[in-house]
Amino acid sequence: MSTSSDFEIENLNVQKLKDTEGYPTWKARLSVALKAMTLWGIVDGTRLRNDVISTPEELAKWDKDNDRPMFYIMSSISDEVLMNSNMSSAKQLWDSIASAYGIAKEEKVYHIYHRIITTKMASLDNASEHVAKFKTMFQ
Repeated sequence: MSTSSDFEIENLNVQKLKDTEGYPTWKARLSVALKAMTLWGIVDGTRLRNDVISTPEELAKWDKDNDRPMFYIMSSISDEVLMNSNMSSAKQLWDSIASAYGIAKEEKVYHIYHRIITTKMASLDNASEHVAKFKTMFQ
């Protein structure tokens, strides 16, 4: 019997996260789904494993509850995003994705623009050293 907290990943309507451009939509849709499934406390860190009274049954339940949001998060990101993420817990996975992909596109553009306009060629630099400075800005 399925309950309102049981969802199929196909029904979430969450496109796989591949880059920073898709992050805001991915985050909005997946966070609402995880809240609807009452799993958000594990993801946002308000329901920690250390807070569970250490009976084996409660710890096993927390571990199972942690695996559920990890499954939904992992199912909604590309393999590249997954391989570059911390997968030790649902919270660590969510936070590592947020830190890598949550930077606003406009903010990135501003920082690159600022670095470009403030980079000056030093009198002792040769042209190839100066060009190398610009190449590192986009990495």
